[in-house]
Amino acid sequence: MPFLRYDTGDFAIAGNGTCGCERQFSCLRSIEGRQRNAVQLRDGCIITARSLVNHLAQVLPLGGYQLHQDTTNRLRLEVFSCAVQGGATDTYEPPSVGNSDIIEKHLRALLGDVEISIQTARTRCESGEKTYPVVVNFPAPIT
Repeated sequence: MPFLRYDTGDFAIAGNGTCGCERQFSCLRSIEGRQRNAVQLRDGCIITARSLVNHLAQVLPLGGYQLHQDTTNRLRLEVFSCAVQGGATDTYEPPSVGNSDIIEKHLRALLGDVEISIQTARTRCESGEKTYPVVVNFPAPIT
């Protein structure tokens, strides 16, 4: 059977050692997400979706926000008043002005000196629609 290579746009981190099946293939330590869901900063630094989700999990529930990249220097965070996970909907208070400052500082710790706007959207989850935390709209080429 031929071995075909596909350019899937996935980001992954290589592991140490070889495959446990005793073949000489390298291992993956973790899959970090799709290229289209990564944030590319002005200095060329790439922040993967997994890094963003793990970082924001300390201040926002999964499924309760979406991060949009408008330019390499401008990001917009939409925070919803509910989160849909596995068919169950959890309702929570959207961030107040004080909490928005905490969320912005938290994001800035990961992303550095970028323009961040935080918007509250209350109607996103009323339909039970599942939300995906990282959506990158800026068509930045990641090479």
